[in-house]
Amino acid sequence: MSLTRLVWRNLLAHPVRMLLTVLAVMVGIFLYCFLTSIVGSLDAAVKAAAGNRIVVASAVSLFQSLPTSGAYLDGIREVEGVEALTRFTWFGGVYAGENAPSPQFGVDPAALLDIYPELHLAPEQAKAWLEDKKGGIIGRLLAEQRDLEVGDQVVLKGTIYPHVDGSPWTFNVRGIYSSTKANLDEVTLHFHWSYLDDALAAAEAYG
Repeated sequence: MSLTRLVWRNLLAHPVRMLLTVLAVMVGIFLYCFLTSIVGSLDAAVKAAAGNRIVVASAVSLFQSLPTSGAYLDGIREVEGVEALTRFTWFGGVYAGENAPSPQFGVDPAALLDIYPELHLAPEQAKAWLEDKKGGIIGRLLAEQRDLEVGDQVVLKGTIYPHVDGSPWTFNVRGIYSSTKANLDEVTLHFHWSYLDDALAAAEAYG
C-alpha cells in the first residue's frame, strides 16, 4: 500500500477529526494574516503621524464639540510645550444626492497653515482664503473627484449643523492644497470656523 493511499484512508476513517483539523488550521492562518495586517496598519499609522502635534477630543464622540470659551482655550495654550492651537470642528455636510458625509472641518485658517507645514498652498490662495470668511480650501484629490477649481462653490446640506430655513451651506473654493505627508489627506474641505460660529450665534443654524 502506498504512503499516499495510507494517509488518505486514515483521513477518511475519521472525517470529523479531519474536518476539525482543517478548520483549526484555517482559523490559525486567518488569525495570523488578520493580526499581521492590523499590526502593520498600526505601525504605519504611528510612523506617518507627526510627533510634534497632539489632538484633544471629546471622550463622547467626534461629533461632540469641546468648549469654545476663551478660558478653555487659554488653559490649553498654557500647557508647557504648546506653541499653537487650532479648532477642528467636524461639519458632516453632504453633497446633493448623497447620504454619506465627507470630511469637512471648521478651523482657524492662519493657525492651520502655521501648524501644518506639510500643507502646500499657493501664497495668493492662502491670502484669498484668509480674507474670505465663506472661503475654504480643498485637497487636490477632492478637487479632482468633484471637478472643482479655485473660484467654484461647494454646496453642502448641513446634517449636524443645518440651517433653520433648510437652505444649504455654500463655501467659496479659495485654494487647492497638496500634502507632502500621509498624515494629512487631500480629500478634505477646511473652512473658517467663525463662519459656522457666526451662523449659530445669529440663530441662522443650529446643532
